[in-house]
Amino acid sequence: MVENADLICNLVYDYYETRILLGACRYGENLPAIPRIGGSFQMAPRTVRAALSRLEKNGYIEVSPRKTAKVIYQASADQIKENAALYFVPRCSGIIDFCQAGKLLIEPVWEYAQKSYDKESWDRLKENMAKLKEFTKIAHDLNITVEAELGIMTSTEEDSHGGSIGWTHESIKKTFTDPQQAAEFARETGVDALAVCFGTAHGIYAEPPLLDIERVKAIRAAMPKETRVVMHGGSGVDEEQVRAAITAGCSKVNYYSYMATAASRHIQEYLNERDGKAFWHEVEEESYRFMKEYAKGVLTVFKNGK
Repeated sequence: MVENADLICNLVYDYYETRILLGACRYGENLPAIPRIGGSFQMAPRTVRAALSRLEKNGYIEVSPRKTAKVIYQASADQIKENAALYFVPRCSGIIDFCQAGKLLIEPVWEYAQKSYDKESWDRLKENMAKLKEFTKIAHDLNITVEAELGIMTSTEEDSHGGSIGWTHESIKKTFTDPQQAAEFARETGVDALAVCFGTAHGIYAEPPLLDIERVKAIRAAMPKETRVVMHGGSGVDEEQVRAAITAGCSKVNYYSYMATAASRHIQEYLNERDGKAFWHEVEEESYRFMKEYAKGVLTVFKNGK
């Protein structure tokens, strides 16, 4: 068991060491949070901490309490090129073999995926895109922007959207938006903003959400620059992941459920303190005051340090 833990720890260490040396994770950037790394590698937080400890010991990162690890390794462009040569040259034969085997390894999987998405589904998607394209043109003629949604934006039973499932980190993955499909959808319809699915849900989460930030980056890179990437279900996501999603490309975040329930609890306490003796306009004013202060804190997070 110890050997297995050491092996997984080495995998995490090698993965982030390589990304740092090759410039994928640059000086001053933050690594994902421990739960995020643990979810990606299917490992316990203790093993993740051991890998981060080694990275810190070897001068790659800085680990601080209650903060994500920060990259402190600095390298010039020439040094990164040298690091890349040291990494890839010994692996040259293996890379060539993999490329040559691509037709055997990848094409059958792609063909199966295409077949599993039946013609009816494709036709329905194309029909929806055609209708949305026409609608978007009418809206734009009236100077109205259009936001669409692609993927399955999940909802919980506490939400007003009519959902009934307590989504987990694993079950929610089947709802995720495909980056290339998002790009095609945005180009064909001309919508101004596209809400995508990468781990969020409407309503109250069954467990703390774990966002696929790399998917957000891929969607942002694939879609037209003028199309905004939208994040729904933002209110139950921790500040760190919200900031990461914004940095990755989300420029609109929908935020309601947790703020609304917090306001309800506050008003309940407000009324209890007064034995229920309050005029309706006083309750309204107190609700407004609470929501305003709450929103200020949320907007501070959305500013993302700017």
